[in-house]
Amino acid sequence: MIAPLPKNRITESLPGELQWKAQSWSPTWFYNFAQPINTVFCAIPKNGCKTLKRFMLAASRFPLETLAHPSEVHPVAAEQYSLSNLSREARLEALQASYRTVFLRDPVTRLVSGFADKVVRRPGRPENAAMYEEISSAESLAAPLDGTRGITFREFVHYTLRVPSDELDTHWKPQTCFTLDRDFDFVGRVERMADDLTKLADLLGVATDKIKRHEQSALAAWNGPPLTDVPAADLNAQGILPSRNALVTPDLEEAIRWRYQEDDALLAHLAPLSAESAA
Repeated sequence: MIAPLPKNRITESLPGELQWKAQSWSPTWFYNFAQPINTVFCAIPKNGCKTLKRFMLAASRFPLETLAHPSEVHPVAAEQYSLSNLSREARLEALQASYRTVFLRDPVTRLVSGFADKVVRRPGRPENAAMYEEISSAESLAAPLDGTRGITFREFVHYTLRVPSDELDTHWKPQTCFTLDRDFDFVGRVERMADDLTKLADLLGVATDKIKRHEQSALAAWNGPPLTDVPAADLNAQGILPSRNALVTPDLEEAIRWRYQEDDALLAHLAPLSAESAA
C-alpha cells in the first residue's frame, strides 16, 4: 500500500472520517497526486470521478481488493493522494513536474447527473438544506422545502442561475472552478471514458484491468411524460432516477448553456467531442 501523504495542520487533528472532508472546497483538494506514476489526476465531481480514482489507485498498485465498497475510493484518494495534504511548495512542485490529466463532461448532462444522484436519490441529503432554503425564499413557496418534498428540476436549474459559483455544491459547481487556468497533458471526456482511460493507460505505460464501459444513466432513454416539474421526493418514491431526456426542456437547456457557458467554452477548446463518440 502506498504510504499516506503527510497530513497538514488543518486535517491532522480531525477524526479519520472527517479528515478528507475538512477542505471540501479548495480546488487542489480534488487534485490527486499518484507519486508512483508521477501523475496528477484532477477528479471533478460528477465527471466519472469514482472511475478515475479507481484507475489511479490501480495504476499506483493500490490493492483495490482491500476496499469494502466502491465508494471507499473517495476517502482513500483524499487521505492518501490529495494535493491539499502537501505543503504549498510540494504541491506546486507536483503540479509543475508531473503529468496532469482531467476528464470533462457536457454541462447539461453533468447537471442532470448531479440532480439525479444528489437530489432525487437522496432528497433528505443534509448538504441540500441551504439550497432548499434559498429556493423556498426565491420562489416564494407556500411551505418551506425539505427532503419530504425535495425540489423539481426546473427549480433546481433556476437556483443555479441565481447563486454564485463559489456558493454552489461541488457536484454542480462549474468545471472551470476546478480546472482554473491550468494546462493539462491529457484531457478526456466522460462520454468516451473507457476509450480515453485505455489511451491514458498506454500513455502512462501502466497495466490495468480491462476498463469496462458503463452506460451513463443520465443519458438513458425515456418514453414517459416529462418529469421536469415533478418533485424529487416523488421521483424517489416511484423509484425513478431521471435522465436528461426526461428532465431537460429546450428552454432549460438554453438556460443551462448560458449558466455554464464557460464550461462549454472549455470543452470546445480542450476536448471537442466528435459526433461518433457522442453517440
